[in-house]
Amino acid sequence: MNYPHHLWDCDPATVGPLNPITVRDLIVDCFYEAQKEIYSHDRKKPHGKMDDDNLKKVVWGAVHLAFDQSGVNFCHPTKEGLRKVVGLLASKALSWETPSEVVAHNMAQIMKFLESLPND
Repeated sequence: MNYPHHLWDCDPATVGPLNPITVRDLIVDCFYEAQKEIYSHDRKKPHGKMDDDNLKKVVWGAVHLAFDQSGVNFCHPTKEGLRKVVGLLASKALSWETPSEVVAHNMAQIMKFLESLPND
C-alpha cells in the first residue's frame, strides 16, 4: 500500500500514573488507531467495509482474543502478560496487511510504556 500513514503517538505526560491496566488500555487504543488508519485507506480487509462502531467491535474482539490466546487475564494483566499480547497483536496486524513500519512504530510506542512498569 502506498499511502501516507498517520502513526499513533501517545505522550507519556498525558497518560497519568502507569499500571498494567493503563498500559492495557493504551494497547487497545493503539491497535484501534492502527486498524482505523488502515481501514480508512483500504476497505478490502478481513471484515470488509465497516463503520467506526463495527471496527471498534472487531478490534475489541481481536484484543480480547489475543489476551485469551496468550493466557493473559484481561482484567488483571501483568507486565510479562502484556508483552505476550503485544507480540501476538503485532502478528495479527501484519496478517491483516498493516504495513510493517506501522506495526514497528506502534510496538515501540507501547514498549516505552510497558518497560516503565515494575517487573511482575
